[in-house]
Amino acid sequence: MAECSVWDREVTGSNPVAPTTLQGILMKNIPLYVLISRIFAVICMSFAIALGIILLLAGYILQSFVAFAFFFPAIMIMAFLEKKADVNWRE
Repeated sequence: MAECSVWDREVTGSNPVAPTTLQGILMKNIPLYVLISRIFAVICMSFAIALGIILLLAGYILQSFVAFAFFFPAIMIMAFLEKKADVNWRE
């Protein structure tokens, strides 16, 4: 009896628009700078939130809000570069 991994099986469901195999949901044609900006943005966002929480717990209210504010430029840069590259991976 041959073993069959999860990746070899077809995805079944009631949604007719959903892809029938896992091969159909792979992202294609994403520029390298978009991938690098995603990684950088996620690291910056997590660092900003973590630092903000630590400062808030330590009692530094104003500094924690400044740290929380650095979350938004990171997500805006990621959104801008994805919009510029016209990344539509759901096609």
